[in-house]
Amino acid sequence: MNKKPGPSRPLQMTIVFRLIAGGYLLYLTYGLIQELMKPDSERKLLVIAAAVLFAAVGGGLTAWCVKKLITGQYIPFGAVPDDGDEEEEPISSPVEQESEEEDQADRDEG
Repeated sequence: MNKKPGPSRPLQMTIVFRLIAGGYLLYLTYGLIQELMKPDSERKLLVIAAAVLFAAVGGGLTAWCVKKLITGQYIPFGAVPDDGDEEEEPISSPVEQESEEEDQADRDEG
């Protein structure tokens, strides 16, 4: 079974956290630009490089998250993700296995 993987559907909370992170990077970009406006600013090249990097990553992350939220391409909070796999038999804990063995032994004796 070779299924072609489609676009991923992240959890809604994951998108919200990424949106917050993207917004924070844009906020940091704004602070770096304010630093550049000062006349006695040192290391201008480093600040410019950091501002461009933060703006690109923050803007891209924010745009991706907003697109996912608007189009509904996410797994809503509290929903169980559907992997498309066949249902598997639930795994029992060792305590449950012991009690099942004891029940079977009681039935064999009686």
